[in-house]
Amino acid sequence: NQIDAARLALITRENAELREQLLFFDKNTSAHVGANVIGKSVDPLSNTILIDKGEQDYVVVNDPVVAAEGVLIGRITMVQEKQATVRLINDNQSKVGATLINRERSIGLVEGGFGISVQMTFIPQNESVTIGDLVVTSGLSDDMPRGLLIGTVESVEKQPYQPFQMAIISPAVDLDRLLIVSVLTRE
Repeated sequence: NQIDAARLALITRENAELREQLLFFDKNTSAHVGANVIGKSVDPLSNTILIDKGEQDYVVVNDPVVAAEGVLIGRITMVQEKQATVRLINDNQSKVGATLINRERSIGLVEGGFGISVQMTFIPQNESVTIGDLVVTSGLSDDMPRGLLIGTVESVEKQPYQPFQMAIISPAVDLDRLLIVSVLTRE
């Protein structure tokens, strides 16, 4: 029947997401707690999700949040006893130090663009940026480990006579379809 088919489809998707996260944590010894996404902001100027873990699970403000095989999706911005708010990387207030996996290992800042885009700014103009280059966390932001995948370069914008160039980043996971995430905790 349709109800069983819907449940099976949901369980199959959750199982696939959990397996991907398990692969990441098999290779990475970070303390973490798994969480279900229980809500999403409807405010057009912010892009946040609500998860079912909070203070009682050692979740604190600024903890990184990942999905799939260690893909950074955001940071904890508010914590209550049994739930927390995650600011996604495409939120206009999101800023994360990042490194391009290119010849120069260019360093820049990944910023959200009102839920519409993710961009990497402050890339030195003389460094080579190519569509398809991977973008990972640099470890230069507070409480953010180095090497978490953010996404890939989708396009590059260079302005003559400017010291920096900018890259539009395609996030490695669909930020609108998150069901299960993991919070990298300090415990």
